[in-house]
Amino acid sequence: MPASLFVQAGASEFIPTEHSVGPWSRDLLHGGPVAALLAHQLCAISPEGNWFPARLTVDLARPVPLTTLHVIATVVRAGRRAQLLSAECRNGDVLVARAGLQMIARGDVPIPSASPARRWARDERPAPPEAAPKMTPSNGGGDTAFHSTSVEHRSPNSALSGLGAASDWIRVRAELLPGVPLSPFEGVVAAADFGNGISSSLPFDEYTYVNADLSVHVFRLPADEWVLVDAVTHIGDEGVGLAESRLSDRIGLIGRASQSLVVAPR
Repeated sequence: MPASLFVQAGASEFIPTEHSVGPWSRDLLHGGPVAALLAHQLCAISPEGNWFPARLTVDLARPVPLTTLHVIATVVRAGRRAQLLSAECRNGDVLVARAGLQMIARGDVPIPSASPARRWARDERPAPPEAAPKMTPSNGGGDTAFHSTSVEHRSPNSALSGLGAASDWIRVRAELLPGVPLSPFEGVVAAADFGNGISSSLPFDEYTYVNADLSVHVFRLPADEWVLVDAVTHIGDEGVGLAESRLSDRIGLIGRASQSLVVAPR
């Protein structure tokens, strides 16, 4: 049976497993599983209809601990063409993360192939993940963790082992909950949180560069479970950074992601 990132303990209670742990501490979660869980709970309360998850923004209010989490999702606005949903993740009474999800009503809107709006479809397709070598994060340490054992990495340019812009094909191998695999959208947001790690610009043993948020915009969902994250990190002189990622599947562009970084010396 595949490992799961969380175990559900109640309607709104979730117990994270070691498969959701991040690189900074064995007691703290990686942002990817947190984003996927929030996306899951938000999509679950979406009003009836054929809705597309166009944008998820996650604010990581504080480090998310490896302990029981409570996730409460609400509908902020249920419109005919767009709806806005909101969720909070708490450790007891303490807010650790919150998220907003923008949903857009799907419709039959054919776009001519020659239109500039279809440029993404005419771009050269990326080389498939099978053509790239498997990668193991240099900070994996051999322990069970989301970034090293719950995810398969394939990189054409040594992502996660060097410094600077890089790209990484990512496939989440773990289930979200026992018997509940990640949806395509949940897989995208979980992969998108790797942007700052893929394109780390500072030595991991000298600096921390934790993302305080994650924003993911998509206009279509991936063709399969693989997501290509092509990322670059920019850092100023005041302890603030920005990681931005181009998100693609086998066919081409699916969206973009960005992360605000809190940068500090170790």
